[in-house]
Amino acid sequence: MSYNMLIAEDEKNEYDLVIFLLQKLGLMETFNVLHASNGKQALDILGGTPIDVLLTDIEMPFVSGIDLAKKAREGNDELPILFFSCYDNFSYAKAALSVHACNYMLKPLDPKEFEATMDSTLKLLDNASQKKELPETKISGTDGGKHSVELVKKYIKANYYKDISLNSLAEMVYLNTSYLSTIFKAETGCGINKYIKNVRMEKAREMLLTTNMKIADIGISVGFKNDSYFVKSFRDHFGKTPEKVRSGEN
Repeated sequence: MSYNMLIAEDEKNEYDLVIFLLQKLGLMETFNVLHASNGKQALDILGGTPIDVLLTDIEMPFVSGIDLAKKAREGNDELPILFFSCYDNFSYAKAALSVHACNYMLKPLDPKEFEATMDSTLKLLDNASQKKELPETKISGTDGGKHSVELVKKYIKANYYKDISLNSLAEMVYLNTSYLSTIFKAETGCGINKYIKNVRMEKAREMLLTTNMKIADIGISVGFKNDSYFVKSFRDHFGKTPEKVRSGEN
């Protein structure tokens, strides 16, 4: 099955790079590529051709990538929208989140990240196709990253005792680190590192109140290699030392 991909990019070398990567991944038969060199041309294509994937630069002549994405999103909640940009900018990433983009990639495109993004995009497209064929089957499409954030939260809660890196979490959900950080904070109200620390602290508190484990062992069990750092972190988090929490002191 082939899908229509609209690439909105005004810089020829960047467009050529996308085509090169698609060819390298053997996806030129999977995607029927339509190219717009400015935002107005992209809108014209959207108005006359069904689009399955939108890959757009964030800044373009006449119409911005964000405005283009808003128009493409109208009436198509499951359209995979992918941004790529020279700007590692929080406001741009936040704007991408507002139109439920799947990813926000930085230029020049990283081949491995692009491959992972195409892989996850194809899964979304295939799921959407199955959904049309089997309407009783509930398959989620693009959701502004909420699903990715939920997966990350579940992973952290199940693996809080491990050495968890932002890179590993981003790879797990096929997003780049900056975009994952942005959507995670938008959905949870705190950064990923703080969320990991909160989960570890709550688990440590639970162990203090329900087990006879030594405090140093509890620290190790929740992912702290240094005893003094665990105690300091615990006190900063709860306003009490582990000993006082265990004893019930105020």
